[in-house]
Amino acid sequence: MSFIPESEIQDNEILYRAIHPNFWNYEEDRPTSALFKDRKGVSVDRDGDRNKADAVNFLLTFRKNFGVGELNAGQTRNIGTYLKPDKIPENDFHALILESELKVQISNGKAKKLSQMINVINPPANLEGQSI
Repeated sequence: MSFIPESEIQDNEILYRAIHPNFWNYEEDRPTSALFKDRKGVSVDRDGDRNKADAVNFLLTFRKNFGVGELNAGQTRNIGTYLKPDKIPENDFHALILESELKVQISNGKAKKLSQMINVINPPANLEGQSI
């Protein structure tokens, strides 16, 4: 099966999210809900028939000190978010997690649920107290 970037996101797909060190709670060793608050939508990468290592390496290519987490698309959709394919010139796998089909920014409650649901593959570098 070959990946079609514009295809509907299936419930069994994995979505990868880069984790900036500023959105990591070092005391609790987990991402904060702010990781999922963006007025442009939450940027993720679809697995796109790639293995996990390839997807993670692609996501981290230009993101020094970032971590990566993964979400199941179906579970993400089950909390009431809307998943939108969003191919961009430099990334066929790009997609967005939105509040709904008509509203972009995710509510605080959904952002918190996503921060609790995300499976952290690798945490960001510990840069607490340093400027990036």
